[in-house]
Amino acid sequence: MAKARWRESVLKRDGSRCRLCNSTDSLETHHIRPFRFYPKDRWKIENGLTLCHDCHLKVRNKEEEHEEIFSFLAGIPVKVADDSSRGLTKWDLPILDDGFIELSSDPFEVD
Repeated sequence: MAKARWRESVLKRDGSRCRLCNSTDSLETHHIRPFRFYPKDRWKIENGLTLCHDCHLKVRNKEEEHEEIFSFLAGIPVKVADDSSRGLTKWDLPILDDGFIELSSDPFEVD
């Protein structure tokens, strides 16, 4: 029961969109801090982030590497743009023709 409430709360907070690529397909909820190491944080909404399946596969079991940025993203309120015809995402960032946000570098690339 707690897991379902936590998942629904995280999805609602994130606007039912992947916080990395903005997809609405195959959504999963990711624990920012692994609950096996942080059991007290297990059902805290701020310890969750909505990711699509593909993005989740890229970051799964790499929680320590991404904890700081994911905590930051979880704290940013989701705001849906008023005019989708302007080509803006829910964060009011320009999107490319293929539907992706232009990034200066690959967020999953490890030096």
